[in-house]
Amino acid sequence: MRKVRPVYRSVQLGGNKHSRRTAGHRRRKVSRFAKTLNGVNKIDILPYNRGGLEKSVRLSDNFELMQTETPSDETMEGIAETFRRHGFEVKIGG
Repeated sequence: MRKVRPVYRSVQLGGNKHSRRTAGHRRRKVSRFAKTLNGVNKIDILPYNRGGLEKSVRLSDNFELMQTETPSDETMEGIAETFRRHGFEVKIGG
Protein backbone atom coordinates (compact mmCIF):
# COMPACT_ATOMS: atom_id res chain seq x y z
CA MET A 1 0.00 0.00 0.00
CA ARG A 2 1.34 3.42 -1.00
CA LYS A 3 1.75 5.99 1.76
CA VAL A 4 -0.05 9.26 1.03
CA ARG A 5 1.77 12.45 1.98
CA PRO A 6 -0.27 15.50 2.99
CA VAL A 7 0.15 18.68 0.93
CA TYR A 8 -0.31 22.15 2.39
CA ARG A 9 -2.25 24.39 -0.01
CA SER A 10 -2.07 28.15 0.32
CA VAL A 11 -4.10 30.67 -1.69
CA GLN A 12 -2.14 33.82 -2.54
CA LEU A 13 -3.78 37.19 -3.05
CA GLY A 14 -2.39 39.88 -5.33
CA GLY A 15 -2.25 43.64 -5.03
CA ASN A 16 -0.15 45.90 -2.86
CA LYS A 17 -2.12 45.52 0.32
CA HIS A 18 1.00 44.86 2.41
CA SER A 19 4.55 46.05 2.17
CA ARG A 20 7.14 43.58 0.84
CA ARG A 21 8.61 43.34 4.34
CA THR A 22 5.24 42.48 5.88
CA ALA A 23 4.48 39.99 3.09
CA GLY A 24 7.85 38.29 3.59
CA HIS A 25 7.24 38.08 7.34
CA ARG A 26 3.85 36.46 6.75
CA ARG A 27 5.38 33.92 4.34
CA ARG A 28 8.00 32.98 6.91
CA LYS A 29 5.27 32.54 9.54
CA VAL A 30 3.31 30.26 7.18
CA SER A 31 6.50 28.28 6.50
CA ARG A 32 7.14 27.82 10.21
CA PHE A 33 3.52 26.74 10.73
CA ALA A 34 3.67 24.24 7.86
CA LYS A 35 6.86 22.76 9.38
CA THR A 36 4.81 21.84 12.47
CA LEU A 37 2.39 19.75 10.41
CA ASN A 38 3.35 16.10 10.59
CA GLY A 39 4.54 14.74 7.26
CA VAL A 40 4.09 17.91 5.19
CA ASN A 41 7.03 18.54 2.88
CA LYS A 42 5.14 19.90 -0.13
CA ILE A 43 3.29 23.18 -0.54
CA ASP A 44 1.00 24.09 -3.41
CA ILE A 45 0.68 27.85 -3.75
CA LEU A 46 -2.49 28.78 -5.56
CA PRO A 47 -2.87 32.20 -7.15
CA TYR A 48 -6.21 33.77 -6.31
CA ASN A 49 -8.46 33.89 -9.32
CA ARG A 50 -11.76 35.61 -9.83
CA GLY A 51 -13.51 32.46 -11.02
CA GLY A 52 -15.71 32.18 -7.93
CA LEU A 53 -16.36 35.89 -7.64
CA GLU A 54 -19.98 35.81 -8.79
CA LYS A 55 -20.86 33.11 -6.27
CA SER A 56 -19.02 34.85 -3.44
CA VAL A 57 -20.90 38.08 -4.16
CA ARG A 58 -24.21 36.21 -3.92
CA LEU A 59 -23.20 34.62 -0.62
CA SER A 60 -21.53 37.58 1.06
CA ASP A 61 -21.40 41.33 1.10
CA ASN A 62 -17.58 41.28 1.32
CA PHE A 63 -16.78 43.78 -1.41
CA GLU A 64 -13.08 43.83 -0.47
CA LEU A 65 -12.78 40.39 -2.05
CA MET A 66 -14.10 41.77 -5.33
CA GLN A 67 -11.17 44.19 -5.47
CA THR A 68 -8.56 41.50 -4.96
CA GLU A 69 -6.19 40.89 -7.85
CA THR A 70 -4.46 37.77 -9.09
CA PRO A 71 -0.77 37.90 -8.09
CA SER A 72 1.81 38.33 -10.82
CA ASP A 73 4.05 35.46 -11.95
CA GLU A 74 6.99 37.31 -10.36
CA THR A 75 5.16 37.50 -7.03
CA MET A 76 4.25 33.81 -7.17
CA GLU A 77 7.86 32.87 -7.91
CA GLY A 78 9.04 34.97 -4.94
CA ILE A 79 6.56 33.23 -2.66
CA ALA A 80 7.67 29.83 -3.96
CA GLU A 81 11.32 30.71 -3.31
CA THR A 82 10.55 31.61 0.31
CA PHE A 83 9.00 28.19 0.88
CA ARG A 84 11.86 26.42 -0.94
CA ARG A 85 14.38 28.11 1.34
CA HIS A 86 12.51 26.55 4.25
CA GLY A 87 12.94 23.08 2.75
CA PHE A 88 9.62 22.56 1.01
CA GLU A 89 8.93 21.17 -2.42
CA VAL A 90 6.75 23.82 -4.06
CA LYS A 91 4.25 23.69 -6.88
CA ILE A 92 2.65 26.85 -8.26
CA GLY A 93 -0.98 26.19 -9.13
CA GLY A 94 -3.20 23.25 -8.37
